[in-house]
Amino acid sequence: MGYFFGTIYSWFKSLWCYNLDLYLWGYDTLAQDYVGMNIYSVVGLITAVITLAIVLFYYYIYNHPRWCKWWSWLITLFLNGGITLAVAFGITYSKFFYGYIPQELVYQFDEDGNVVAQLISSLDCWGFGIGAAIVSALFFVVFTFVFKWWSSNAKHVPFL
Repeated sequence: MGYFFGTIYSWFKSLWCYNLDLYLWGYDTLAQDYVGMNIYSVVGLITAVITLAIVLFYYYIYNHPRWCKWWSWLITLFLNGGITLAVAFGITYSKFFYGYIPQELVYQFDEDGNVVAQLISSLDCWGFGIGAAIVSALFFVVFTFVFKWWSSNAKHVPFL
């Protein structure tokens, strides 16, 4: 499962730095191997569950003829993207802020142990959040085509 979500998120890894990508894959600097927790699988699973819940809510609970329009579907899509952006940013930023990411991935050191450059910043966490929002939009479209057909009012939203 981690490889599946990691591969999908890797399509957008230009939005965050290489070192954050290593950490999200589970790279451990002490072991010099990928033995840590795969954060891609955690965020991917959370993204999929949130997206599935929002799609089911839209098509089976929020299912009123007045709101079964393409624009309400689009608003729901953007709401889903905002929620998953916040979750992905929150997870990575908390790991960054509280020092769970190994210092060797966050900073570049010289021979004396002084910090020369910061390699991971909060912008990388935002980039990962944006990547998660894009992935959630892809999941949203897929889940839409899977679940919309049994909706009583919204089976033709957003199209077809």
